[in-house]
Amino acid sequence: MSTKLRNPNKPEKKLKLFTERSEEEIEASIRDERITSPVHWRYYFDQNPVTWEIQTKLYDFICMAPNNPTEAANWLKSIDANSGKKEFFRCWDFLDRLGTELGKKSLKHDVKLSVFRILSDVADELSTQAGPSFPLDFDTFMLVEELSIKILKAFDVAERERLILAAIESSLAFSWIMYFVRSLMRYHGAIDVGDRVRLNWFGESEIAKLGETALERIKFDADKILQTSNPRHILYLWYDLGDENERRNLMSWIEDQTSTELGLIRFVGAFSSIRVSRQGYEWYIQTKFLKKILNLEEAERRLQEVSVKDTKQRGNATELLRRLHATTER
Repeated sequence: MSTKLRNPNKPEKKLKLFTERSEEEIEASIRDERITSPVHWRYYFDQNPVTWEIQTKLYDFICMAPNNPTEAANWLKSIDANSGKKEFFRCWDFLDRLGTELGKKSLKHDVKLSVFRILSDVADELSTQAGPSFPLDFDTFMLVEELSIKILKAFDVAERERLILAAIESSLAFSWIMYFVRSLMRYHGAIDVGDRVRLNWFGESEIAKLGETALERIKFDADKILQTSNPRHILYLWYDLGDENERRNLMSWIEDQTSTELGLIRFVGAFSSIRVSRQGYEWYIQTKFLKKILNLEEAERRLQEVSVKDTKQRGNATELLRRLHATTER
């Protein structure tokens, strides 16, 4: 048997446990259901049987959802309240198990409808509760998206469109619903054409209608964007949906929002993310999209000025400068 010898002149490629990945690489791992996917890794490692506690909660929640959706929503938000990372994994586990139930054809449509509406209202808060314990702060959105797609598959095209349009107009989770709309448009090949088409639910006119309705909501609630859990998902969609004139409107809005020291800090801070390394978790600024809509050199200059002033924002400006310098995207 022949043995292939290693070429001593060729440097050996070393595998790294901790490495930074782009959003495109992360999304590719999700599409391909790889172990590196922040959505699918748990399927490889979570071999624990469903506990009686979770099974009982599932039954209670499914019964509660169509009859008392407000109580069901409050209960879902309280699973991990004031309990930290370990308890949030229990909430995540609950949502995982809920997905299994939602995939059953025997589950009534009114239950699936109620669960979709509840998730569309609480996703932002669940994401906020996940907090910095998670190296990818949109994992929660990915999981809720997965559940929502599973739910909506049970409805015909017309009802599916009606449910999504209603959610766009009234969802309390502003960041989440815009994240979901952008995902749907990408999965249908309407934006980011290079992505693999995953869904064929809607034709061009229906997808266009979703985009138009989302843009109306964004512009109507523009003053609330920076108050949401994940503002950048709304800004991504605004940018993607806009023609040349609409992008000018976006740039004008950004100029207005960043005109003050506090506004600039809130805006740049909205692009903060976390990566894991040997040293633990590290905050940094995602600049790949940010530099399309903001003059980063000017923003950094202004932050430098604030960082040496005797003001309340001095510490925040210093931390944002550190996060900007920590990025590898520039």
